[in-house]
Amino acid sequence: MVGSDAFDVIAGHGSAGTEICLDLPDAGAVLVPVCNGGLLAGIAVAVKAADPAIRVIGVEPELAADGAASFRAGTRTAWPVELTYRTRADGLRAPVLGALAWEHIHRYVDDMVTVTEDAIDTAAALLWRELGERAEPSGAVATAAYLTHRALLPPGPVVAVLSGGNVAVGTETREEPLVHLS
Repeated sequence: MVGSDAFDVIAGHGSAGTEICLDLPDAGAVLVPVCNGGLLAGIAVAVKAADPAIRVIGVEPELAADGAASFRAGTRTAWPVELTYRTRADGLRAPVLGALAWEHIHRYVDDMVTVTEDAIDTAAALLWRELGERAEPSGAVATAAYLTHRALLPPGPVVAVLSGGNVAVGTETREEPLVHLS
């Protein structure tokens, strides 16, 4: 079995970054969910190859922020599993970035931000109620980052990568979104 930190998998994730740049060449930033870093690494390499001015920002739940800790420290940093398993964003509970992914993240990613559990719930509810997109908590973190950190983002369109739709009908976290798209 090939892991999500494998070269071929990271390269495959790069196709999403290429498509983003082809569809929205004037993007100011791309927000990407982070687990072990393969998706972020692939997208960052492709986006920076297309336009180094586009900011690539990784997003993690604050309860599983080993990647953000690594980014701030400048070295790959592991968190104990009992800490990363506190988040409901279960697809992002990896306790450490993959070694190959880290090399790319360290070189190509502009920033890493975290979001709260409430922000994740709000984003998932907004995506469902306003757009009809059923996102699992892990997939909603990039939208949560946009809603939480938009004042700090560069000018231009912002892409929030939505990944994961493993949500059973009736298990949404909030009935009404706290923020509406305008």
